[in-house]
Amino acid sequence: MVGYNLSKPQIFKVMYQKGWKEFIPFMVTVIVILFTDLLIGTLIGLIVAIIIQFYMASLKAVKILEEKDKIILEIDDSASFLNKNRITEILHNIAYPCRIEIYYKGTDLDIIQLLQNQKQILESKNIQCTIYSSTNINFKEYENTQH
Repeated sequence: MVGYNLSKPQIFKVMYQKGWKEFIPFMVTVIVILFTDLLIGTLIGLIVAIIIQFYMASLKAVKILEEKDKIILEIDDSASFLNKNRITEILHNIAYPCRIEIYYKGTDLDIIQLLQNQKQILESKNIQCTIYSSTNINFKEYENTQH
């Protein structure tokens, strides 16, 4: 009887209507429960849900705004090493001539080092890059301690 209540088509329909962020962990949980047991299925479903949440958070941490004469890159304080590839890809795909302003709201040393390295690369391509920090990080001082 419990198995029947868990597999009613109405439940699948409701979960599908809630969106893929809830439907995928639900389906993974159901499928793994069918092939293993309830505990393993629940744990794997939970892990999938956590991975999706990390992924969604990483997308919100980096925002890009394109204006007529410049590109503005806003990096939230929730950015971490998970966002390094996305930041690098955005900065790598900037075409000359343009000006980029980077606003960083965090203190993550990985991101600071990445921004400093990318700034040097952009400036070697004659792309003007300015980094602003709301946490009063002096990027020049940080650059001097790296050598």
